Amino acid sequence: MGAFSELDYAIGEYCRHLEKSLYARFPSSDTQYVFEAGKKYVKIISQTVHGTQMSSHSFVVIGDQGKFKNGDILKSASWKAPAKNFARGNVLTGDYQNISPFGI
Repeated sequence: MGAFSELDYAIGEYCRHLEKSLYARFPSSDTQYVFEAGKKYVKIISQTVHGTQMSSHSFVVIGDQGKFKNGDILKSASWKAPAKNFARGNVLTGDYQNISPFGI
């Protein structure tokens, strides 16, 4: 996403939150959360350490887009697209404590 920004940092914190929640329940898990930036959204990906299994966990909105604000967290509808019904939280405000690796 270009130069390191507040959004980059906030997304990193969100990924760490997901990992911490996962490891609290499954300490020997080999899953990590990474992100991949697109034009409108940042995709949050759950993947094994060796990258052999990957799935889309959620999406984060880049910039304000209609009813969504910069940093809003959207549920994943598919590998490539978010569910656009409503935001589940926001990474910039830290409003994601109820989001876990097991669901949004």
